Amino acid sequence: MKNLYGVTLWGAWFIDVLESYQVGDRLDRGRTYANTGRVLSLALGSGRALATVEGNFRPSYRVEISFPPLEEAEQVYKMIRADPPLLACIAAGELPETFLQKLKEQGIDLVPRRWSDMRRFCSCPDESDPCKHMAALYYIIAREIDSDPHVLFRLRGMDLATRFGRAAVHKITPPFTVKCIVEEKKSAQKKKKSKKPKLQPLSLEKIPHCAELIIALLPPDPPFSTRDFTQVMAEFYDQCAHYQAWESVEAEVNSEMEHHFSRSVWTLVCPKPAPGSEVFLDARDINGDVRRLTVYDAFEYFVQFSSEDGTASYSFLFYLFKFLNLLCSSGAFIPYIITASGTLQIIWRPFETLPPVSAMLTALAEREGGSLAGLRCLERDPSLLYKPGFVSGMQILTGRSVVDLIASAFLSEWVRRRMLSFGGSFKKHGAGHEYQELLGLNSTRY
Repeated sequence: MKNLYGVTLWGAWFIDVLESYQVGDRLDRGRTYANTGRVLSLALGSGRALATVEGNFRPSYRVEISFPPLEEAEQVYKMIRADPPLLACIAAGELPETFLQKLKEQGIDLVPRRWSDMRRFCSCPDESDPCKHMAALYYIIAREIDSDPHVLFRLRGMDLATRFGRAAVHKITPPFTVKCIVEEKKSAQKKKKSKKPKLQPLSLEKIPHCAELIIALLPPDPPFSTRDFTQVMAEFYDQCAHYQAWESVEAEVNSEMEHHFSRSVWTLVCPKPAPGSEVFLDARDINGDVRRLTVYDAFEYFVQFSSEDGTASYSFLFYLFKFLNLLCSSGAFIPYIITASGTLQIIWRPFETLPPVSAMLTALAEREGGSLAGLRCLERDPSLLYKPGFVSGMQILTGRSVVDLIASAFLSEWVRRRMLSFGGSFKKHGAGHEYQELLGLNSTRY
């Protein structure tokens, strides 16, 4: 039975270039040698392939093919670093065929275009170049590339596993920073009187499910855990895949509550604006009455609403919660570990290195844009908000800070509740208590 070579795009590329050398029937003879198991040993190293091939006049011959270093190696490394999904695949030991197309588009030839570009040696007496022993080795190399495309890079002097392996995997972006300015009473009143342009509906793009990508980015053995962190998180993301998207929730629209909320002016209340802080939302209705909700509880109401029409702050929250729902249903959120003063805390954030997520975060920040007078962060005791005439000393957050604070607070609570709903499923890893503490599922507040 004949063996197949070039069954993947990577291997096929290698074979296509081999056949373009036009070295005649020696290729066919080499393929026959490869098919009949006459390549007795193989060693692939950085830049070269060594083999022992069975001979006719001697028991075996020593064959070596050396490949020149790839001149565009640094360009390839930069391409990988600039593509988080590709980086994650490589960190997980995979090499998608879409990357081959990118290399071709950039005019980068991993396979030397000329036979003379490689140094060849065979201890057989045949003066042909290539001899059948060299050709046999070439087909065996193609078979190895089919099995592991990383071989092709190693032959050109590149080691992607070392450069982009789990030990050097893409680092998760650091916690967001909260930027705010102090607005005095006069400027606040002036801003309140300014007219704002009518906001247009915001288009939210569908996010592909990216659990596998995020799992590839997580370290398997972080310093805060003695167990395989990625294993338990892989199970968690798998469970999250069953979460219903906003549009799939079969619930009647609470028209009375929607009418009330849409006419209210919403205020962000965060006593200490920083990643991981508690965040509340206050809704002040037309009568001046204030109702305080946690971010998660507000979300539970908003998923019952059907329209973004309302005050500017309501419209912003409507789209923000719809976006957060998309994150949950696609698994497009990622943990960031904070250790400070001997304590450990996980902050959950949108996976903003994914282009559609980044674009929507920017659009939401621009929609809030610091222009929504109702979205503020109190510098002092939140109870002061209820005192008549209190304005001075309030901190106004920038648009992105508002988005980051609310998104992080919601995702952290959403994850906590999802973990609790999974019950003891994580105990099969023997890590139930550890992960409950790690993910903030116990009563301890970090």
